[in-house]
Amino acid sequence: MLANENKDSGIYIVDQPEDNISQKAIRETVLDDIKEIGYNRQIIMVTHNPQFIVNLDVDNVIFMTVDEHNTLQLKSGALEYECEDYAILDIIAENVDGGLASIEKRLKRYEKRI
Repeated sequence: MLANENKDSGIYIVDQPEDNISQKAIRETVLDDIKEIGYNRQIIMVTHNPQFIVNLDVDNVIFMTVDEHNTLQLKSGALEYECEDYAILDIIAENVDGGLASIEKRLKRYEKRI
């Protein structure tokens, strides 16, 4: 148990839950714990691990980076979001550890194709 899941409301902030934990433990325990917490609470998470992004069916991904002019750049949207400037799935595939493989597994689960 990560936190008191019985709490009815509030915000749960998680910073890199993948640190010092195996991928197996994330898959078998942590994802379910976070899903349970998310039923009653807003979750804000910072992660480089695609398991959290693609397996928790997140509502909004916010990608932050600094460009060559040292200016903060933000891109956001649901996993399926695309505009003429970017697609969230492309950003995940290019920037998150193991992103493309995780995305392919998710799309296969939903019977979609890249």
